[in-house]
Amino acid sequence: MFMKSKIDVADEDENFEKMGLNISGCSGIREVRGNLTCGQAMLCAYGPYGTYLVKGCNKTTQQNIIDVLNRPPERLFNKEEFLTKYGHDMASLSISFIYCLYMDHIICSDKDFVPAVTEDGICFTFNSGHNGSVLRSLLEGPALGLSILLNIQTNESTLSRFSSGLKVIVHDQKTFVNRLNGFNIVPGTHATVAVKLRKHIRLPAPYQTKCRQEKLPGIDTYTTDGCIYQCIANMTLTQCGCRRLGLPAIADPKGAPLCAVQDNECVAYSQRQMNLSACSCANACSELEYESRVSYSQFPDNSIIEILHNLYGKKESSSYMKENYVFLQVGFQRLSYEKREDVSSYGMESLLGEFGGNMGLFLGCSILTLCEFIDFLWEAVMARIRKRSLDITSSPDSNS
Repeated sequence: MFMKSKIDVADEDENFEKMGLNISGCSGIREVRGNLTCGQAMLCAYGPYGTYLVKGCNKTTQQNIIDVLNRPPERLFNKEEFLTKYGHDMASLSISFIYCLYMDHIICSDKDFVPAVTEDGICFTFNSGHNGSVLRSLLEGPALGLSILLNIQTNESTLSRFSSGLKVIVHDQKTFVNRLNGFNIVPGTHATVAVKLRKHIRLPAPYQTKCRQEKLPGIDTYTTDGCIYQCIANMTLTQCGCRRLGLPAIADPKGAPLCAVQDNECVAYSQRQMNLSACSCANACSELEYESRVSYSQFPDNSIIEILHNLYGKKESSSYMKENYVFLQVGFQRLSYEKREDVSSYGMESLLGEFGGNMGLFLGCSILTLCEFIDFLWEAVMARIRKRSLDITSSPDSNS
């Protein structure tokens, strides 16, 4: 999440200003952080494990730093600024882009990766579509998608989510990305990701699925995850008066300050009190799902190590490369996609068909009954005429 080489830069170092490490709050906590650098002091106060991650950071120092950062009415600590300035950058992760190709011939650079700040650090998105153009795959296979050589930089790790490596999430453009999804890639591997596209089409109310498709503020495409996280952000904004990092709120997010250290208790309380059922976040009427199948092999082998040393001039040892390098390839397993569509079991066509059939049956019965009734009247009249004629013929002659 944070780079050790940046965290350890002292205020007097010429790189402190050059690298933009003099963030808001650094000067404010100068008197209470002792021999700690600004980055070390911020990391000390950043989370509950700061005293275990930073040497020289004890409970007293941590509380003194937090007290200064919480001094009203200013929010001296800006989590977004801290993550951006002290976090990893794509240029260092990608080993200066000595190998980054799309479809085996399009060269990519750090400009093709859009950074986004989240609670877990900076995420970099390839082919996001934010620059107005979207790259399309014309060939099948992970080797003919995105291929990139990355350096995890485990020696730079200061705070992480339980492990070293990469979190990779394959998702649609212009949609909310749930950072809890995806899969992990361990350092020292060649990861091949075959992606299968699946499209879901659901039915709106009054059908049981009751899907939704309206546009959410700050999110181009409606998804269930986007709706839920926006509901959480709105609750935090209402109760705490600040916006959560990486979560889009309905209200004007730029008008509200970013949640700082003094808001941690309120943010935690609002999340505990959150009732997700009240958000009414149904499934999307139209949704794209990317199913990823990942395979691994050890990387790099001896031949690649020699190429990196001799052709690209890399100075790292073979053991460092095997502990830090990752060769990632992501592409479509098939260019076709699977479509799953909900269809009503009793639709308007069935209703009209059955209604017409019943009307035809009832109408047929009515005509038949009418014909039978007319036939009955005809027979009754004819029988009466025949009987009257018979009575006249068989009556005795009075003159005989």
